[in-house]
Amino acid sequence: MENNAKSVGEKAAFAGASPQRPDRMPRPGHFGKPSCTMTPLTENRDFRRVYAKGKSLISPVLITYAVKNRRRTFRVGITTSKKTGNAVKRNRSRRVIREALRQLLPGIPKNLGMDVVFVARAKTPFVKSTDIQRVMRAQLKEAGVLK
Repeated sequence: MENNAKSVGEKAAFAGASPQRPDRMPRPGHFGKPSCTMTPLTENRDFRRVYAKGKSLISPVLITYAVKNRRRTFRVGITTSKKTGNAVKRNRSRRVIREALRQLLPGIPKNLGMDVVFVARAKTPFVKSTDIQRVMRAQLKEAGVLK
């Protein structure tokens, strides 16, 4: 009896698993594998270096700082201050910025050695990601990140 219950439990654990199908079409909105991978900036000294030595690009919804690094990786940091609003607005700002950047990743060259910091402004939580993407594309082109 235990064996039967155990085998049913094992079957239940694998019930949702399906074999991978290479002939399957990608889901809508999925643009394939980006040419560049994004690594997060985590150290305070890295943020300070980007603020001090990086080129700043300012718009009403987003500030971008960009500086070359020696690591040959594309590293990104996102900051939102309390001026942006409460925790819900700060989190929305980060989500909108992250989504806009995700859409632009396929255009960023592989092995690009740049550190980029995006700073959310007071208007950021109220703007759609497509508007942020338009601003971000212009700023990243000016900074030399996008082709």
